[in-house]
Amino acid sequence: MSEHFDRVISIGMFEHTDDKNYRGYMRTVFTNLTDDGLFLLHTIGVTGLESGIEAWVSKYIFPNSVLPTAQAISGACADMFVIEDWHNLDSDYIKRSGLGIRMSLSMLP
Repeated sequence: MSEHFDRVISIGMFEHTDDKNYRGYMRTVFTNLTDDGLFLLHTIGVTGLESGIEAWVSKYIFPNSVLPTAQAISGACADMFVIEDWHNLDSDYIKRSGLGIRMSLSMLP
């Protein structure tokens, strides 16, 4: 891909990426952003190395995957992105996620 964008929004994709590809994922976004571009990564993750995935979810939604940790995400971003805002959403996430996405998109020029 050789196009450049001033905004990249990734919603619900990163958690489906194999952890060996996190750095490449970030590199692809970084390479295709303009110098003053913004990147929004919306993902689910876990606080530690445990998968945090129930058996059914592991089998049907995230087969053979590991949800990203904060450390893995920040490591993948190193030397490319500065994390300026980080939100840890609680158990009411499902109720608020649609509203949060709409609000985020409304802030874009």
